[in-house]
Parts: sequence; C-alpha cells; structure tokens
Amino acid sequence: MKTTSVSVRWLSLLAVGSALATLEPSMGSRACAAEGPSGPASSISVRILRAPVLDPGENGLGEISGTVTGVVRGEAKLVIYAYGDKWYVQPWANAPDTKIREGGTWEAMTHGGYRYAVLLVKPTFKAPATLPELPEVGGDVLAVEKGKPRP
Repeated sequence: MKTTSVSVRWLSLLAVGSALATLEPSMGSRACAAEGPSGPASSISVRILRAPVLDPGENGLGEISGTVTGVVRGEAKLVIYAYGDKWYVQPWANAPDTKIREGGTWEAMTHGGYRYAVLLVKPTFKAPATLPELPEVGGDVLAVEKGKPRP
C-alpha cells in the first residue's frame, strides 16, 4: 500500500514539475525574454538563455546561447534567426547551422534583432537566408522558441 501511495505522489510531483516547466518561459527570469516554445507536447525543447541587445543589421555581433532537451546530439541541429524587417538566418547565410554540445548546451554569434528565434531541426533541414514568417513545427522542424533581448 505504501509503495502505491509513494508512486502516486511521485507521479503527481512529476506532473506538477512538467506543468511548471511549461510555464517557465513566461516568468521572465532569463536574460532573453522568451515568448515560449511551440511544438508537440513532448520532451523535445529548445530554450534561449541569453540573447544580445543589439540593433538589427550588420552593426556588430553578440552571443546567443541556450539549451536543448529530448534529442540525441548529432541527430538534430539548430538554426538561429534574428528579426529586423524580416527573419534573417544567423550568423551568416552560408553558415546557418549551430551544433548542440555535449550536455545539450549551444551558443552562437548573431547579428542584432528586435527578436530572435531558434529552430531545433533535423540534419536534413535547409535554412532559407530570409523568411517572412517562421516555420511551424512539423517535418524537419522539431521545436521553435522565440525571444526578445532585454537589458
């Protein structure tokens, strides 16, 4: 009887923890004010932890970084976009891919933007240099997170 009670409590704690993890992007505790991930209800996610406060354009580069969960390194990659008047792939159109490091962390250089987006994608994804709108989750796109820089 005790084992069942403990198991039920453990499952309840896991459910509460999952719900809190889902709410975290709106809590504003990060250097990048995340707008939240979109994607299937699964353990696959990408998070922006830091994003530079830079005006859009070629005025300079800053570091953007974060974490990824739910994928095996080498079986996915990241594509970063910065928004000015449209979404521009980062850091360069001829070098759009960001690798996931051991432990699920990532970092890259980016030009400035009013907003940033990180796409967690399959290795077969071909990143367009510019986009009027971000792609939805599905096909080669596993997860998307958008965020705004803030001081």
